[in-house]
Amino acid sequence: MQIRTALVTAVVLSSTISCIDPDDPNAAADAAGDGTAADRPTTYITGTPTVKGVVAEVTIANSLVTRLPVAGEEWDAGGMHSITLNTSRFVAPIDGIYQVSGTIEWRASTGGTQRYVSVRRNGSTEVSVSQVAPVKSTVQFTSQVISGQVKLTAGQYIEAFVLQDSGASLNIVGGSSHIDVSWIALGS
Repeated sequence: MQIRTALVTAVVLSSTISCIDPDDPNAAADAAGDGTAADRPTTYITGTPTVKGVVAEVTIANSLVTRLPVAGEEWDAGGMHSITLNTSRFVAPIDGIYQVSGTIEWRASTGGTQRYVSVRRNGSTEVSVSQVAPVKSTVQFTSQVISGQVKLTAGQYIEAFVLQDSGASLNIVGGSSHIDVSWIALGS
């Protein structure tokens, strides 16, 4: 096996580095920018896009599937989430496979048979689902965890949706409920 090293010219763009390999026979045409697909340099990740979105106390109506608004972030490396516009969305900054996980805590309730969380790509395609029976208590929360992987192209987004059937509106516990999204691999 031969290992080849190459000196590359790099331009740092946010969390990526775009490079043109000078040993590539098409490098001159690539750098000239003649409008072909070859003009697009190879992109290397220099930082991992990742976000931990924190859910504030929010009231969920009975038996109504609801987009889960995310009010803040503990971190957002990659600009994946906005706290002012489309707050339920986590937008992929680059193509790849993303790990999505989260914890939802529902306030105590003795009513109903289910608590449901779904992660969806672009608002419609389910990529992960968690459905649990509630803790029948006036003091204990019902907690649920969701986790999955999803392939996204840059600009696609994921959202969490929730549902409960307690017979009345029910709150999600703020601060301890969160959604996490991290880029983990290139998608092919």
